[in-house]
Amino acid sequence: SGNGSSSGIYSPVAVPNNPGPPKPSADITINYEASISKPGINVAAYMQAFATVPDAGAQCSVTIFADLPVDDDPSYFFDAMTGATGHCFLQLTKSNGTQSITQIIGFTASKPLAILGVTVPGKIVDNSLHKYNASLSMNITPAQLQTEINATNAIGSNPNYNIWTNNCVGYALGI
Repeated sequence: SGNGSSSGIYSPVAVPNNPGPPKPSADITINYEASISKPGINVAAYMQAFATVPDAGAQCSVTIFADLPVDDDPSYFFDAMTGATGHCFLQLTKSNGTQSITQIIGFTASKPLAILGVTVPGKIVDNSLHKYNASLSMNITPAQLQTEINATNAIGSNPNYNIWTNNCVGYALGI
């Protein structure tokens, strides 16, 4: 879909033991995580945009988003058949009067081997327009936003990614 993810419907067919026409089961929505195909961003340059909005009187927020690999079943951690792993990403916002900056970033693998538990180079990507199933927002002060910006810059643009030990959830929660 060009927005960082795609989805489709899979309808398994349940065949009863007795003869007769097949009866379709309930649809299961499966998503394919496409952040891996997005180019990495220069994190420092991306975060620098917040400096254009004055701190005095600014309203800031952070939102964490979760995208499930199977929309209708949160018990799935990932779906190896489709490559859907789910995703977690952040939105940072700073507004002051008519000025407002919102940056939406996420951490992802640079290679599909990551779903096998292999450590691969990671990258920070622009996750604007990425679909999500749940979110949680919190208002923060400009100083707290700066702490998050500093943490994002300290991690950098290309940390290593491992689905078990250094993934998008750990990245978002660490920021």
